[in-house]
This record gives sequence, C-alpha cells and structure tokens, in this order.
Amino acid sequence: MLFRTITSILVPLLCFWTSGVTASPLPTGDGSAASRFFGRTENSAGKPIEANLALGIIHAGQKYEHWLLAIGNDQAGSELLSAVVKFDKHGNTQPVEYLIARKSNRQKFADYNPAPEVVQLGKASFKDEKEKENVVKDILAIEIDVPSNQKGGNCMDFIKSALKLMKDKGNVDESVVGNYDDVYKKRYHDVAKKVFDADLQP
Repeated sequence: MLFRTITSILVPLLCFWTSGVTASPLPTGDGSAASRFFGRTENSAGKPIEANLALGIIHAGQKYEHWLLAIGNDQAGSELLSAVVKFDKHGNTQPVEYLIARKSNRQKFADYNPAPEVVQLGKASFKDEKEKENVVKDILAIEIDVPSNQKGGNCMDFIKSALKLMKDKGNVDESVVGNYDDVYKKRYHDVAKKVFDADLQP
C-alpha cells in the first residue's frame, strides 16, 4: 500500500517536471534561439544595419525652435542628438552662450509635445551595431567652439557637422547631406534671427 501511494505521488511530479523542461526556452541548434536565450541580438553578431535619418524641428517658427537629428527608427526608438545650451555646475549659462552636443533621454519624436516637424533625410548604413554606437559617440564628441550667435555655433550647424562626419566615414551618401542642406539654406537665416537674434547667412 505504501509503495502504491509513493508511486502515485511521484509519477505526476515526474510528468510535470518533464513538461516544464520541454517548454523551457533552452538554446536550440538553429543559433537564433540561443541568441535570444542569452540576450544577444542579430546585430550584435556583426550583421550590417540600416537606420533612418530624420530631422526633427521642435517649436518650428517660434522663439525656442530647436533642431534634432534622429538616427534609428522613430517607431522602435532612435538616438536623438542635438546641440543644447551648456550649463555650469550651478545650473547657470555662460554670459555668452555656447552649445554642447547631447543625446536626448527621449527616444521618439512622439514623446515631444507639441510634436515636432519631421523631415526625412534618408538612410545611414553601419557594419554592425558597434559601429553605429561608435559613430554616435564621435558625433557627441563634436566640439562647438564658437557662441550660439555666431556661424557654426547653433543646433543647425551642429547637425550639419554631424552629417559631414557620417559622410566622411562612409555611413551616408551625398543625397542625405543634400536633403539637409535644402532645409538648412531655406530656414537658417530666419531661425538664427528669431532664436539667437543674429543676422547669419547659411
């Protein structure tokens, strides 16, 4: 009687354990499951990637108009890069404003309110995710050594420098730079006058 009782308990437990092992997301021989199991993505394995490039214009036509460069996909999330006012350790700006490259803590244009005006610039290509990360780091290392009320010191000039860097590295072609230049030349003077009170030409 005791043997039958123990057996009746162990058999269901064994079946439950077996079904649990079968359903577990263990790596399989196709490689993709192993990548998912260990937290690796396909791009981290060194596959080429292509990213959308877009210009986001926040508060277009207003005193606080600001331009950002998006690298990625606005649905899944992008690197939003721009040049912003540099503050000192006390939270004050310098007497003459200098801008500094920064990555936004937001990942989508939809996170802004009101929504920015978006201009699609084209595509950027990278050997893999690591190269993309390195390019972003290089863009954020761009130094803006003139004040924002001078040519070369504002958010529009920063994006122009960022795209030139990407073109020099072979990540974008001339069409991307040209698409940006069209917007840059059309709006540069008016934005510089309204935002920075500077009479600048593109």
